[in-house]
Amino acid sequence: MTRACAFGSIAAVVAGCSSSVTVQDVSGAGGSGGATTGASTAASGGSVPVDPELACAKLVQNGALEWLPTLANATADSVKLHVLAGGKLAVAYRAYFNATMQEKLASTAIDWTGAWPPSAAAPVVLHEPSLSVMSRTSELGLLVDVSPSDVGVAFGVADAQAGGFKPYFTADPDAYAPTLLADDGHGNYFAGMVAAGKGVNTHSLHVGIVATKPGGASYTGPIDLGCHAQTVAAGAAAVPGGWLLARATADFVGTPGPTLEGDDCWAQAKMIRVTRLSGADAKPAAEIAAGATIFALQLLRRSNGAWLLERHADHPVQAYRLAGDGSLEAGPIAVPSTPPPLSTPTAFAADRAGRGFIVAIGEAPVTPQAGLTLAVDDEQGVTIAKGRLAPVPGASFVAIAFDDTTRQALVALAMPDASGASAVGVARFACQ
Repeated sequence: MTRACAFGSIAAVVAGCSSSVTVQDVSGAGGSGGATTGASTAASGGSVPVDPELACAKLVQNGALEWLPTLANATADSVKLHVLAGGKLAVAYRAYFNATMQEKLASTAIDWTGAWPPSAAAPVVLHEPSLSVMSRTSELGLLVDVSPSDVGVAFGVADAQAGGFKPYFTADPDAYAPTLLADDGHGNYFAGMVAAGKGVNTHSLHVGIVATKPGGASYTGPIDLGCHAQTVAAGAAAVPGGWLLARATADFVGTPGPTLEGDDCWAQAKMIRVTRLSGADAKPAAEIAAGATIFALQLLRRSNGAWLLERHADHPVQAYRLAGDGSLEAGPIAVPSTPPPLSTPTAFAADRAGRGFIVAIGEAPVTPQAGLTLAVDDEQGVTIAKGRLAPVPGASFVAIAFDDTTRQALVALAMPDASGASAVGVARFACQ
């Protein structure tokens, strides 16, 4: 069923009521069959666990860089981390086979909180083609490219340890790439896809909300949020009773877009706009002027809101603390880092740590001795501990995960190994 300007005016709030919404219910075991359409209830963010207070006077490396087993005859990039039960963690990555020009999404499961080097399982294939984004729940939700030669983005689930992908439905037939997938830990997901914008080399952000259930899932979307600049920067996080969405858009408070007045398709994205989504309601929240073109942002969930981290041209990383309603509580907060040149953005990753967050940021300029700067910030945004992983001069893809129980952080990166081939390595740090 398609409804113009439906889903509680979300499209009207963030995109001037210019899109349609498809509500789809998928029953059965998933896959290409068993799909039916009909009205369904959109997913809500659900409850969020209370964040513990973190004691971290210093950050010490307690695990040297170790290379993981990966798929044979392939190079690796686009590393992601997925926390599993029992101290295990899946290190997912894109594997590229130069000989056949084939891509796959693969995963290697490791035991990372105990002895070091970590024990590692044999790598498994999750999906191909591999243009995918992952959730962070116990069930590995995937938003994947339907075909390497055609448009369309699909949602499904994968087994991070045994491999394999079970598709549920096409989340957006017009999108050509997935860009974000947030989860609430209760089987609900907020999906973001990139589609063509109104002008040449412009892009539009489409979103949808997924609610999984035994044997299937329901879906509300896609919702067209309008045009953006040359790149799409957006993030989402679950909050009690709903979601927060942050996206980079044009700032028309001063001078409108350089080509078409009032049209953010051709304007630089220098403003972050936050929207609070709850069931069928969408309300505008914080507006943050970055002052320069934003090329990446991330939302990290916390018990009573979210952390917003953003990177923009020729500036260090900045953080903002958002309340559950999307209002701005604190910020901007400068995160320890070096401002990269505009043409050479450095690696960046973040995760929630206690009531604050931990970041890993590539050092600039990139030299043979360049490394990653690690920093732990508390709930006030004050840096309480720092660390460094070096040298890792070729680390262009980085991910980080923090375990509150053991107070340890795992850094995963893709970079050339001793043979010169791009491989996946992991290192560990501990709060003391």
